[in-house]
Amino acid sequence: MTYNFDEIIDRRHTNALNTDGFRSYIFHAGPEKVFPYKDEEFVRMWVADMEFGVAPEILDALRGRIDRRIFGYTGLYDDEYYNAFSQWRKDHYDWGFPQEQLCVTPSIIPALYQLTETLCTRDEKVLVNTPAYRTSSPTRRACCWRAATVCSWATPPGTSA
Repeated sequence: MTYNFDEIIDRRHTNALNTDGFRSYIFHAGPEKVFPYKDEEFVRMWVADMEFGVAPEILDALRGRIDRRIFGYTGLYDDEYYNAFSQWRKDHYDWGFPQEQLCVTPSIIPALYQLTETLCTRDEKVLVNTPAYRTSSPTRRACCWRAATVCSWATPPGTSA
């Protein structure tokens, strides 16, 4: 499998948070806010938003699903996902775990809630190293939802964690 990581895909004017919505999302500012750099000069590093085109294999799988013409709630009801993931883990890390321990989540925020519910007891403290993924909101809310206390440790400027 060969992929072109040098291809530039212009995402402006597609309602992409990465290009069209980052001002309001990160800076709570509109187009009137003047930055020392042009919008296109910002280096954006998101958790799940890449600047690469989707692999052809993924596009083919999506086209196959679209061609079925039915969209509905989807889950993992067979062994196909676990088997593929298990083989990848074995090939890359020589590591595995039983299928019944696999927990699937739709994204990072629900995973935070699931992890705090699974790992934390009431009145426990949770240490969040900062900077972290949007530490002030989802992580804190997930821990507080579980009634755990959040203890943030800030990395001093100019040092690495």
